[in-house]
Parts: sequence; C-alpha cells; structure tokens
Amino acid sequence: MTELKRMKFSEPPSFKKNGHEVQYKHNERVKLCITEAEDAIKDKKLDMCLEKLSEGKEQIESRQKPILLADKSEYGWKTVSEYLDNELADDEEDAKKDQESRKKRPKKA
Repeated sequence: MTELKRMKFSEPPSFKKNGHEVQYKHNERVKLCITEAEDAIKDKKLDMCLEKLSEGKEQIESRQKPILLADKSEYGWKTVSEYLDNELADDEEDAKKDQESRKKRPKKA
C-alpha cells in the first residue's frame, strides 16, 4: 500500500457518530483492495489480483459478524462495542457467554 493511500485512512472526514466513521473506514479498506485488484489485472498479475480480491472479501466478512450481532442484541451497537473491546473473548461464542453472565449478575444499587 502506498503512503498516499495509507493517509486516506488516517484522516477521514469528521463524523457526528462513531459508527459512521467505522463504516467509512471499512468501506475505504474494501475500495482499496478492489483498486489494487484492478491495478493487478492491468499489469497482468493474476495472483496479486486474487490476493487483493480475497483481502476485500475478508474485510467484508469481518464486518458482517458485528452487524449481525448488533441486529440480534437488545442494545445494538453498544453490545458490539463491548464485544470488540473485550480482549478476553477469543471468539463470538466467548463474547456471548460473557454477555449472558453479565445479564445474570445482580445489578448494583
């Protein structure tokens, strides 16, 4: 990735909501993968093209899980934020178990 392309990620426009900024950065990463795949096709570097398309696909797949989690949760993106911040959760299953245990804990007065 060229330095100019990296700068696009470091200075996005300012957003009123954090979720919009997260989605914007995600879209920029996917767009960059597609652009690099196009460049690889022009240079007849098919292996590089496949690699960049695979990266783009992984970017999309990594965003799908949080979207589904937010949609299923009563608390939406707050749940996703806690899940992503929870360094102890190895995977989605661990995060779900952690959330369930938090719900069962007595609330402090």
